[in-house]
This record gives sequence, structure tokens and C-alpha cells, in this order.
Amino acid sequence: MTVDLIVSYFSLFSNLFTTLLAYKILTKEKLRLNLFNICIFLLLTGISLIIRISQNITLILLSNIFFYIISIKQFYKLKDIKAIYYSIVIVILSLFSDALISVIISNKLLIKYNNYILKNILNIPVCITILALCNIKSIKKLTNKFYIKYIEKIKSFHFSLSIITIFVLLIFFLFWLNAYKQIPRLHHIYIVIGIIIFVFSFVVALYLIYEEYQTRILNKNIVNENKYMKDIARQEKEFKHNLINNLLGIKTVASKKVNQLIDELISEYRTDYKNILNINDLPDGVLSIIYRKAYEENIDNLNLAVDNKIKKDLIDMLSPKNYNKFCTSIGILFDNALDAVKSCKEKIIEINFLEDEEYIYYIQKNSFNNIIDLERTGTKEYTTKKSGHGIGLNYVKNLKNIETKNIVINNMFITKVKVKK
Repeated sequence: MTVDLIVSYFSLFSNLFTTLLAYKILTKEKLRLNLFNICIFLLLTGISLIIRISQNITLILLSNIFFYIISIKQFYKLKDIKAIYYSIVIVILSLFSDALISVIISNKLLIKYNNYILKNILNIPVCITILALCNIKSIKKLTNKFYIKYIEKIKSFHFSLSIITIFVLLIFFLFWLNAYKQIPRLHHIYIVIGIIIFVFSFVVALYLIYEEYQTRILNKNIVNENKYMKDIARQEKEFKHNLINNLLGIKTVASKKVNQLIDELISEYRTDYKNILNINDLPDGVLSIIYRKAYEENIDNLNLAVDNKIKKDLIDMLSPKNYNKFCTSIGILFDNALDAVKSCKEKIIEINFLEDEEYIYYIQKNSFNNIIDLERTGTKEYTTKKSGHGIGLNYVKNLKNIETKNIVINNMFITKVKVKK
């Protein structure tokens, strides 16, 4: 009995230690070894042994998963979601390794020599197999990439936890099948692989649905901001209109010098007022973007012209993702145009919106002074900005479902963007 307990303790110790090493191999993070952590590790192993003695299969299976999570979290100081995710990955590899070793070492051998010590000793090749699988580059890359691309980006803890729960339940089911030997061990491998593929596909689908929901919220905020900025534009237009009328009224009773001052003020206000009116024909979806950027830059003598052939609301014509990308592209390109015209004598920006049966087009023309290398335009290394920035155009060019072309005609830099409806 004492020998059995020692062997069982060693087996449990090996399992937990393999989990820690597997995480280190997958992520290359530093293991935090200190007296406190070692004491917790030994304590967890002891509790696992007590639970195993109770022979309560459900409790044993749940404690295995739970203790894996605690060990990784304690020795590497991780966020809860990250610790759960990597524990699940390691448990899946453990299930696969156990099934694989069981196939290699025939079950008949275990039945013939129904020895408790022998069964625990066979845990050693399982642990070695787990570590070997973690060292495979494709598994390591897929595990880390999936976490960074999907799990880490999910801001909602509850949503992440729901995905992790699905994994835990499926793993628990596999553990249960394994413990009660409800299926042949060779079939066990096929089921593990099939469930892994299914769960990963399901999680990706859930993430895409969640991302779509977040995009819709973002688009709703953009629409609300459009209304807000349109209201500001209307109020400012009314204010300047009334102010100019008041100044004209004062002119009738003012001196010659005061009249000259009033004329200068009216000229200044009328220039700004004209610029604001020029953008009123823009589609609602991008009105606030263009208005806010033009208003904040406040470039003197800016000649901004708009020709919009689209009468519908853009958000009704595009998918939420494409609408968001289209608005982002327009914001970046209009920023570039404003930056380019600042140093020009004639500050000209022309904006055109067109559509056909398949695409919506945004065409932007602006004056510029700098020499432009069209072949390098849009690459990461190339910029015409004095500040050394200019990564925006490269970002736009790499957006999916957004096509961008640049040409220069008669000292005008022309950017054409098209997005699929």
C-alpha cells in the first residue's frame, strides 16, 4: 500500500511538472521557482493524491484540470484567461498522448499484468510525448497564434470565459470516456482530433460573430457622431450667418475705419463659411469625419470642393466591416491631403463619391509641393511627410476589401479607393 501511494504521488508530481514544462516550451516564458511556489506545488500534488484515493472519478477529473490551471498561473503569474487557455491546450495534448501510448503499448499487456505500479510507470512515456508535441514548431505556432489573434483580443471577460467553458466541458467528457473505457483507445485518438477541429472552428465562428457585433456598435457610434457634427455645422452656419448680418447692420452707422474693419471680418467669416458649405453634400456616413478634420486643421484659404453622386446612406450600402474600413481609409487619406496642401500656394482638395452596381468609389485630388515616388507610395519605408510619419497609406493599402490606386495628373495627387458593396 505504501509503495502504491509513493508511485501514485510520483505520477501526479510528474503530471503537474510536465504541465509547467509544457507551458515553458510553448511560450518560452521564465519559470518562477521559489520556496513558496514549490510548497504550493507539493501541496497540490498531495491534495491530488487524497482525491485519487477517494476514487471519485468526477472529482479526480475536475481536480486535474483545476490544479493544472492553478500551477501555471502561480508559477508564471498569468491572467486567468491565459492560464485557462494554455492549461486546456496542454490537457488536450495530454489526452492525445495518453491515447497514443495506449495504442502503442497494447491494452492487453495492462490487462494481463493488472499491476497498479506498472500503470503509473507508463505515465512517464505519456509525459515525454506531451513535451515532444509541445516542441513541434507547428503546434507551438498554432497555439500561440490562436491565443494572440482570438482569445487575447476579446475584451469581454465573460465572453472569453464562455468559450473556455466549452473547451473544459468537452475535455471533461473525453476524460470521462477515458476513465470508464467506453470506447476503444484507437477510436479515442480520432475523437480527440475531431473534437479539437470542431471546437476550434466553433470558437473562431463565435469570435467572428462577436467581432461583427463590436463593429456594429462602432458603426452606431459613428452614425451618432455624424448627427452631432451635422448639428454643430448647422449651428455654426447659422451663427456666422447671423453674425455677418449684424455686422452689415453696424456698417450703416459706423465710421469709415470701422467699416474697413467690418469688411475684413466679413471676408474672413465668409471664407470659413464657404468652406463649411462645400462639404454639406457629403454622404452622412463620412460627413463628420471630413468636417471635423477640416475644422480642426483650420487651414487658411482652403479650397475644398465636393461632388457626391451617392444619395443613399453609406451604412445601408456596405457591410459593417467594409463600412468601418471605408471610413477609416477616408479619414487617413483626407489627413494626408490636408497635410499636403498646407505648403501649397493654391490649397486645393477635391472629393468625389461615385457608385456602380458592385462598388462604391472615393476619389480624392489634392495639390502638393513635394516630389512623390509613385512606385514607393504606400510602402512602410516611404513617406513624404517631414515628421517622418506617413504609415497611414500603407495601412489603407493592406486593408482587405479596399482597393487603392494613386496617380499624379497636372500637379494634382489623385487617390482612388473602391470598396465592394
